[in-house]
Parts: sequence; C-alpha cells; structure tokens
Amino acid sequence: MQPAIPTPAPPLRRIPVVPLLAVAALLVAAACTQATPCDGPADCDDRDANTTDTCNADGACEYAPICSGADCTKNPCSPSFVAEGGLKIAVLDVGQGDAIAVVAPSGCAALVDGGPTFSGSIIRGYLRTQGVTKVDFAVASHYHADHLGGLDEVEQGSDPMPVMRTYDRGRSQAPTDSSSYDQYASNYGDRRQQVAVGDSFALCEEVCFQVVAVNANGVSTEDENARSVVLRLRYGAFTMLLGGDLTGGVESDISSRVGEVDVYKVHHHGSASSSTSGFLSKLRPTASVVSVGWDNSFGHPSAAALDRLDSVESSVWKTESYTRPLGNVEISVDSATGYTVSQGTARAEFTIKPGK
Repeated sequence: MQPAIPTPAPPLRRIPVVPLLAVAALLVAAACTQATPCDGPADCDDRDANTTDTCNADGACEYAPICSGADCTKNPCSPSFVAEGGLKIAVLDVGQGDAIAVVAPSGCAALVDGGPTFSGSIIRGYLRTQGVTKVDFAVASHYHADHLGGLDEVEQGSDPMPVMRTYDRGRSQAPTDSSSYDQYASNYGDRRQQVAVGDSFALCEEVCFQVVAVNANGVSTEDENARSVVLRLRYGAFTMLLGGDLTGGVESDISSRVGEVDVYKVHHHGSASSSTSGFLSKLRPTASVVSVGWDNSFGHPSAAALDRLDSVESSVWKTESYTRPLGNVEISVDSATGYTVSQGTARAEFTIKPGK
C-alpha cells in the first residue's frame, strides 16, 4: 500500500557557508578579514570544515570558527560538543550498493543512500529494530541505481516509513534514462533540497553532517560518481566520512578539508580508481567499511584499494566477502572517547582520535 506523502517538515537547521550571524548562538567569534577579493563565498573557501567562509559587503573574504567558548559544547558541528554516547551507524548489507542508517542518541534517524531496488524492506527492518518510526532526512549521494533504488521504497510496502526530507545534488544534469531516479524524484517532489559545499545539517541537534563536496566542487565532468555528495559526519570528537562513489580526482580536492577521520565508508565499493594513496594519507582512517556485493562483476573491492587501506593501517570491514554475505557493519559510539565496530559475532573497540 502506498502511504500518503507526509507534509514536508520545517527545514532542519542548516549552517551555510554564509553564516546568519544574527542567529549566531552557534556561530560566534570575531571574523578575520583578508584582502582576498571575492564575488561570493565560493571564492573564499579555505578548505577548512571548521570555519565559516563569507564574502562581505566590501568584496573581501572573512573567516570565523564555527563557534567559540562555551557555545561549542552545544554545537554538534564542533569537536567540543558534549557527546554522551549512544550514536549508532549501520552500513547495511544491501549487496552491491550503499545504504547507511544513522540513529542519534535521542532516536532521530537519517539515511545516506538507499541501496539498489528492493532494499527498502531491509532499511525499514533495521530501523524498526532501533525503535525508529520515521526518517528525519535522507541524503542521496548521487543518482546511480545502486544508491538510489531503495530510497523511495522506504515509504512503500506493507510497513511504510515516512521520510520527512531529502538532500541531494540537485536537478541539474539529472539522468533522463533512469527509472530509479524518476521514481525517487516523483516520490519526494518538493521535499528535495539541493546542498552546497559548506552546508551543515544536524540530526536531533546531536549529530552534524557537513557537506565537503558536491557536483565535483565545480569541476566540469560527465562522471556521475564524481558528482557525489560527500559528508563528514561529526558526533563530538568522533568523525566519519561518507562519500558515495567519489573517485580520485575530487578526493585530492577535499582531503585537506576533511582531515583525519575515525571511520571511512570506502568510496565506490573499493574500486581501483578511488581511495588514492594521497587521499588516505590525509584521512588515515582507523576503520574502513566497504559496502559491496559478493557476486559483483566489477572486481570490487580491488586488491589495489585494499592494499592502500592496509598501508595506512586501517581495519577493513566488508558487508560481503568475495563468496558470501557477511551482514551489516555497525558502528556504536559508546562514549566521548571510544567506539565499537561489530558484524555478527565479530567486535572490535577503538579509541576516538583526539584533536580532529
């Protein structure tokens, strides 16, 4: 049964590149003005996800930290945010595709991608085990069917679950021959919102998603993978990078902006053309998760990508091996200093990297 489309929720709080300083309980701090001429905030990008970049009325760039002092303990986009544990992230086993569920300590839920067609029931099933009855927002990293096919299905079937809002790369250069995209666009309609580099949106005012790349960061390309929305998830000092099918060219562009992370959802299912050495040398992820199908015809994950992850001493987890499904990979941030990665009976505990 197709449920009624829910009334769009009020926009989630978003912290754009151009901060609304009048509402700046979250964006305090004196701005530093530089002589760099600019026509807009994109001209002032300092590749630092921890600052806001503004082109002021005089046509000069201004930079300010996201927050300052005690306000940072209340700002989920700050590493000083007081995180009390209880965050759950699941890279779901949907075969050859991506679907990541994020459940905040207060119970709000977000999705990043929806896996291939017929993944909707898998996503709903996992969320219901976590007590979730609606999805606060979903992000479509890009428009390939193995990431998009199940997003509209979350609201369908015998146990539909409403999705209040979706974020994506916009309607420009959208595919004209993709039934998965057509179904997604038709289902979500005016609930879709285009993102830009520098945007941030919070889940339950506890978990911050920062956009560090979208649409190849302005580089002209016909490669849908390169247009992926790339997010740095932050929960206190814990960080995770979620980048869809991003490839090597844009990886090098964002590596300085992202910095080191605790967990990396491996780009493009571990293809040879992603997770480059230079990129990984900046990220240095403690743990990496590959969402992949055991019977895929692409050779994913490639030996080259796995070797590069091994070279930075990252613990690699896969949703499926080369011969069989292995199940969801779950990340639980248990405290302000530690997190656990588990899959079935396998379990490993890690320490959150300080100072990121």
